[in-house]
Amino acid sequence: MKKKIAIFAVAAFALIILISSCAPSLQWFIAPKTVLIDDTHNNSYDFDGYGGTAFFAKLSTTLQSMGYSVAFTSSAGFSPENYGVFLVTAPVTAYSSSEMQQVANFLSKCDRKLILLGEWYSYYDNTPLNDLLTYLGSGISFNNETVYDDTNNYNSNNIWPVISNFEAHPVTSGLSTVVLFATATLNVTGSAVKLAYPSATAYVAAPSLASGNNSSYSPSSESFEPEVVITPIIVIAADEIKRGKIVAIGDATLFANDVYGSLSGDDFIDVAENTKLLKNIINW
Repeated sequence: MKKKIAIFAVAAFALIILISSCAPSLQWFIAPKTVLIDDTHNNSYDFDGYGGTAFFAKLSTTLQSMGYSVAFTSSAGFSPENYGVFLVTAPVTAYSSSEMQQVANFLSKCDRKLILLGEWYSYYDNTPLNDLLTYLGSGISFNNETVYDDTNNYNSNNIWPVISNFEAHPVTSGLSTVVLFATATLNVTGSAVKLAYPSATAYVAAPSLASGNNSSYSPSSESFEPEVVITPIIVIAADEIKRGKIVAIGDATLFANDVYGSLSGDDFIDVAENTKLLKNIINW
């Protein structure tokens, strides 16, 4: 009996030593409940001058209510490998090769999530996002286009399409509608999957990119190419790269506060089931 106890004690001690020696590598298998938001690449023209903290105030509190801590690259540094979720919003400044490799390293760890938010054209050129996706080997790409829907839209604004067509996926689980507040479209190839589309009345058009930061945009001042019909028009997509996951959405505003005063009391993240979509992405 004493011999069995001694053997058990030795085995238990050896197991403790093994676990302790493996502990530094556990971060490769268990994603930390931390979110890093990039705000150091002139993102969406520095969030239209309001800054990332104000733009994503409610997103931050939503994530904190889920047990996540939130940091911005402007204060925490560009170190996505140390986080569980990395949120990239319409970067204007291109990522360097070393930064893109850091994102690739981030995705090599289990269950990391990269959330990419694009923007409508011609306010924003999605090239920096596409360069990053190409580097990562993803089958997702953003199109420099804008989705319009004269029938199924929010607040009678045809550039704010209501999205209610979803593919079955953990990201879209339980969703009935989300609203995008001016969105680009997406392409998917390879392992990437399309997740959401606007209604059958939606169409796309690509205005000319007259200048860089066109924050004083007026539809009457833009010259548009003829309407383009794409079947289907993809506005949300997902991919799995290495051990990580990517979700791409054509709109950078759907998870934002209404810093512009465009809505009556609500924030963009509160409209329809936008908050539920965010939570689904985090929980995927």
